[in-house]
Amino acid sequence: MQTTKMMILGREGLTEIKPNAAEVGDVLQYESGPGSMSFLIVTAAGADYCQACERCGGYLHRVDFRTLRHISEKFGIGIYKTDRPKASEEEIEEAKAGNLKFIADGKAAEEKDAKEAAAEKVRLLIKYDFLERAESRGGVAAAKNMRTLFKREFPGIKFSVRSDYSSVNIGWDNGPTVEAVEKITNNFSGGHFNGMEDIYEYSSSVFGNLFGSAQYVFTSRGAKEATDAIKAAIMENQAADNYDSQESARREAWEIVGKTDLTNKGAFIRIEYVDKENSCEKIAIFEELPAPAPKKATTPRRSAGSAKTTDTTPRPEPVELEAGQVRIIDYSAKACAIIGDTKPIKDALKERGARFNFRLSCGPGWIIPKKRRADFEEFAA
Repeated sequence: MQTTKMMILGREGLTEIKPNAAEVGDVLQYESGPGSMSFLIVTAAGADYCQACERCGGYLHRVDFRTLRHISEKFGIGIYKTDRPKASEEEIEEAKAGNLKFIADGKAAEEKDAKEAAAEKVRLLIKYDFLERAESRGGVAAAKNMRTLFKREFPGIKFSVRSDYSSVNIGWDNGPTVEAVEKITNNFSGGHFNGMEDIYEYSSSVFGNLFGSAQYVFTSRGAKEATDAIKAAIMENQAADNYDSQESARREAWEIVGKTDLTNKGAFIRIEYVDKENSCEKIAIFEELPAPAPKKATTPRRSAGSAKTTDTTPRPEPVELEAGQVRIIDYSAKACAIIGDTKPIKDALKERGARFNFRLSCGPGWIIPKKRRADFEEFAA
């Protein structure tokens, strides 16, 4: 017997049947949804069944009836007894073999998926070794790792990332496009909302299990100044200036900004037209700004109990000078001291960056960097 899918127009001659009411050899019709169905051959009667049909979306053909979960008639989904004659012994045996193959194929697919998931886990742990492992599902861990990725991918752009258990809200001004940011955030998605059935459908990924995921990830990019500038440029070429033309220009400006990376962009300059896939597209030209210099690496704070590096250069002893005399002497490995009668030149020394210290081992004086000694030689007398 050929088991095929076919469109049905009605249920004339069909009777909804319970699992324990079927007999071996009965030919049943399984409707997996409106307008979609399959024929099934009952190979074993009884009420002992499971939910195997859901694993392949209901598109089962010759499967042991005990592997089917009975579904109510709501939404046109159910199992019905047809008026076809009972299947022959050969057809029943063929259906049993098909059922065993279905089970074997399912186990093989599970083993393959498990191996691929293990390999993907190793790859991600190596690639993202700088991210923190998530201890549990939720938006908090996902938000923390998002901040880390944003700093690496979009340096200089300030992101607002707020989270709770089920959602993460991300906002930023100008900078990269929403599409560029969502290439990162989509990795942390824990599923999506199915508006057709009004339910949330969870999905699991290796990345989300490792580094966190959230049910909802919302992105919001602010670019009001750029949008207003482009809108004004569009309105200059409009014949009319009314609400409809302004609203049309605003929507067009927003679409242009949405495709434009505003990272290191200054003032709006003009709109240009470019050929793209046999069509003309408007693009915005902005002033190019130099990329911000990378932040200097900060020296880590010395923890308590750690060794402190000290200058072992011996400090000079007090020096006796004649009245009005000024001298520059080596004070340490990196500093010199200006000592003597420095009161008349104190303002000049201060302007050049010298610092007065009355606790020097050689007596009160001014400290200067040794590499700048030549700048102060004119004061020595």
